[in-house]
Amino acid sequence: RRLEDACVAHWKALPPMLVPYMPSVKHVQEFEPVARALRDPDADLTAALNEATGDILRTIEDKKVTLSRMLPQDISLDLATAVFQTTSAFSHVCFGPEVLTSIFVHTRYRAPPPVQFSTHARDAVAYILRLLDVDALATREEMDRCDARFVCLTCRAEHRFDVATGGDVCGRYAYDWRGAVCIL
Repeated sequence: RRLEDACVAHWKALPPMLVPYMPSVKHVQEFEPVARALRDPDADLTAALNEATGDILRTIEDKKVTLSRMLPQDISLDLATAVFQTTSAFSHVCFGPEVLTSIFVHTRYRAPPPVQFSTHARDAVAYILRLLDVDALATREEMDRCDARFVCLTCRAEHRFDVATGGDVCGRYAYDWRGAVCIL
């Protein structure tokens, strides 16, 4: 609990764009200053996290470089078409460096990301870009700002409870562009 509190306080002091990529409490223990502080009950965990932050940030950058090397030459990590698929038994699609936020549940933080570039998902993104008449070099953030919604006409309509009306409704789900890529 002491480490968790120190991590939360430390991550809050970081620039918001870095926070999603920071290691979990479990994984931060892989960094020597933190591991050393945990062995000493009187150690200052905040100081240990400060000391480890440089190494953590270098690790994150190394992982981004590794991801970038998996991409075709015409795609950079910030583009919407930079799509990865995890290589685990419960594979899922991730977009750009966001994959780093979801793949370390069962792996070591410093291990290479267990992902591969997904040509199928890239093609699905390219299709959505054409549908929306958006530049093929659009970033994830630009696609998010489009706020487009898609309905899968091959998915069956479902009955579900509607909180707003208090009754049952029948319909299909609307997906944002990321959700649409996952079902295409």
